[in-house]
Amino acid sequence: MVTQFHEVNPISHAIVTLSFKQPVYSSWRLHDSKGSSIAAHSLLDHLQRLLPGILLCCVITVAATLIEIVELHFAGQPYVESLVIAILLGVAIRVVWKPGPKWIPGIAFCAKFVLECAIVMLGALVSVATIFSLGSGLILGG
Repeated sequence: MVTQFHEVNPISHAIVTLSFKQPVYSSWRLHDSKGSSIAAHSLLDHLQRLLPGILLCCVITVAATLIEIVELHFAGQPYVESLVIAILLGVAIRVVWKPGPKWIPGIAFCAKFVLECAIVMLGALVSVATIFSLGSGLILGG
């Protein structure tokens, strides 16, 4: 069997390395002479390990979004962002239930990579909203 390596996009390398803490793509870069993947199953195995925890985090996210919608309906404006509500829900759930080993990898992925991305996007949204509310004078310096 002849194996060959395919060139990897540096952006894909960075994303995979950041999200999985190790370059997982190396397991699916190897191909035999017919072009079929030799070890693509290891990436699928990794995704299957992440799935239960990611689904749990998605359920918490949907619940937080619904709570924010209820807050908007009754209070007229959201006083607490759904991101903060999701964090509080996660803390409350953790107090009453300790997740088993099958939940941990996906929860850790969401707690690190996904949460950091959400916080950065929330900060960018606040910054853009502040700049627009202050008007063009701030941008133009006048």
